[in-house]
Amino acid sequence: MKSRQLFSVVGVVFWLVASSGVQAQTTLIAHWTFDESSGPTAHDSTGSFDGTLSGTAAFVAGGISGNALSLDGGATSFVSMGTSVPGFTTGGFSLVAWVMTTTAASTALVAGKHEAGSLDGYFISLNGSSGYGAAGKGYFYDSTNPGGVVTSTTTVTDGNWH
Repeated sequence: MKSRQLFSVVGVVFWLVASSGVQAQTTLIAHWTFDESSGPTAHDSTGSFDGTLSGTAAFVAGGISGNALSLDGGATSFVSMGTSVPGFTTGGFSLVAWVMTTTAASTALVAGKHEAGSLDGYFISLNGSSGYGAAGKGYFYDSTNPGGVVTSTTTVTDGNWH
């Protein structure tokens, strides 16, 4: 039996920095609560970037606040936001996600955008391997940053929300 991973309250915040560099302006670009009770669509509460559930991805009870998105850890269990979500290739931005899993068996991509078949881009992931992150930890990868990886010090595969 494959273990399930739950994701809830995922949001993307993009900061537009004023030309003076002194004052930053914050704009919410996309926010997925994954709080739907059923159906094939993860609605973006900003209204622009709905996602489509694929494979065994499903909405379930038990999220951090309401329902959650459940994934089985397989390569076909995901939500596609398509190619219209901004690439965030310049400037500052933040990705935020709540994650609960009990598995440390394989790498799990939580959120990100990268070029297919390469590591060009960025992502939040769990259970690093091949020199990225660490088993049981969360990490952020950015291909434009020398060194490219920031790894959590907290174990995130303990069945609690992180």
